[in-house]
Amino acid sequence: MRSDERRRHVRIRPIPELLARVRRTEGQGTDLELFDVSIGGLGFVTERGFVDALRDQRVPIRLELGRYGVYDIVAVVKHVGSATTGTEIDAPTPALTTALGRYIAELLERGAPS
Repeated sequence: MRSDERRRHVRIRPIPELLARVRRTEGQGTDLELFDVSIGGLGFVTERGFVDALRDQRVPIRLELGRYGVYDIVAVVKHVGSATTGTEIDAPTPALTTALGRYIAELLERGAPS
């Protein structure tokens, strides 16, 4: 693996007890299935809202993290595969970064898989 392909942040999969809700907010809006989450990005199940995605496409998303808040973000598509689509969060706010850190910490405490 080339060094520029390595992820900067560990990604972890949400668990049923602590799900995040995610929705594309453009057009009619599409509910998305979150595959994994990190401080810097989100991974989605491709067939649930990203079959039409292109690399570097900017996608407006509403991210609901339960008690950690609701955030309107822009996700930049970095990888589209047959199963998953990887995105990077564009210009995350300090509040979002803190919320994601707390959400991920709770997932880890509950034994969520990475």
